[in-house]
Amino acid sequence: MTYREKAIAICKIAGEEMIERAEELIPNTEGVSQIDIRIWIPSMTDDPYFIPEIRVESDVYPRRLAIEKIAKVIHGDDAT
Repeated sequence: MTYREKAIAICKIAGEEMIERAEELIPNTEGVSQIDIRIWIPSMTDDPYFIPEIRVESDVYPRRLAIEKIAKVIHGDDAT
């Protein structure tokens, strides 16, 4: 089996895993602005027992009070 064939099979399995675990993968927090979900499939030369990964990254906005303090800093006001 070629690397491409293995990668396709792994991608399909990981995709099913993402569907089954969607509730766990998506952050449950206030202020999430975007979520990036990736399937990382290592090359065959990385490790003979390579394990693919589902990587989840998210950006979170600061809470309103922090935004107000940041605005004061930006505009030269006292931030406290």
